[in-house]
Amino acid sequence: MQPRDVDVRITATSALGKIGDPRVVDPLIQVLDDGTPKARTAAMYALGESGDTRAVQPLADNLRSEEREIRVSAASTLGQIGDTAAVDPLIQALGDSDSTVRGNAAYALGQIGDTRAVQPLIKPLMNEKSTTPRQTVEEALQKLAGARDSPI
Repeated sequence: MQPRDVDVRITATSALGKIGDPRVVDPLIQVLDDGTPKARTAAMYALGESGDTRAVQPLADNLRSEEREIRVSAASTLGQIGDTAAVDPLIQALGDSDSTVRGNAAYALGQIGDTRAVQPLIKPLMNEKSTTPRQTVEEALQKLAGARDSPI
């Protein structure tokens, strides 16, 4: 595959994301299977912009990718979409070997605001040695505390 081919796919993916039409969601989800991490992350960004919950399971599947960049983007995008169906996969991502993935998963859980994440976030807070994910976990817990206190 030529580098230019990748650039074309990335540009097309970004353009589809900007369209804002629900019909582009399925083609964007298909790009998540692309062998090129840059094309996959571009599709994730576009899916996050769409906010379409059809992307939740395919994104959650990408939390198990061998590629760090993919796991980082998947966690962020799931938080951006904000669907509670992502809570369990994101809780599992709190145990990722990479601190950025753990931090993004914690942040995403805070964005989603589902109080099921409180207890799973406490353990990483106590065990996290890296400062950035620890702060992110603290912020997520603060958001979740606000969600718990607010009238529903």
